[in-house]
Amino acid sequence: MRLHVDQRHERVLALVRERGSLRVADLANELGVSAVTLRRDVETLAAQGRVQRLHGAVVWPGDTAAEERPRPVSAEGTVIGMIVPTTNYIFADIVRGAREAVGAQGGRLVLGMTGYVDSEDAVQAEHLVAGGAEGLLVAPSWFGGVPVDGQEK
Repeated sequence: MRLHVDQRHERVLALVRERGSLRVADLANELGVSAVTLRRDVETLAAQGRVQRLHGAVVWPGDTAAEERPRPVSAEGTVIGMIVPTTNYIFADIVRGAREAVGAQGGRLVLGMTGYVDSEDAVQAEHLVAGGAEGLLVAPSWFGGVPVDGQEK
């Protein structure tokens, strides 16, 4: 029996609250719906401020206990987050190489994109770590030099 959209949203909220973060594909599989349907559900819940949406994952918002709770063990091994300004141009090759290197070690690479907005680096880092990333690769999107204590060097 298929769940009504409201029932499905409540089930998504219950699972994300319980586990802290989940991959969208895993959650779709668990609920017996397509990944597209679940992505729409997550977008709706994120717009309401009930969850946080990441690339390929959903996280319980304001989860201050996430650091205290043991991270879920991924069937794909270690999760590495990578922050890039875009996946165009040279970054497409960089991301592909990182994904291959992480995959060769049995891990999974999760992306956060900043769109060349300097302040988005920290936001994406927080989301990736909250979503289960155990390490980060960062290609910062600085335009005017290297920031030192909030000021340009």
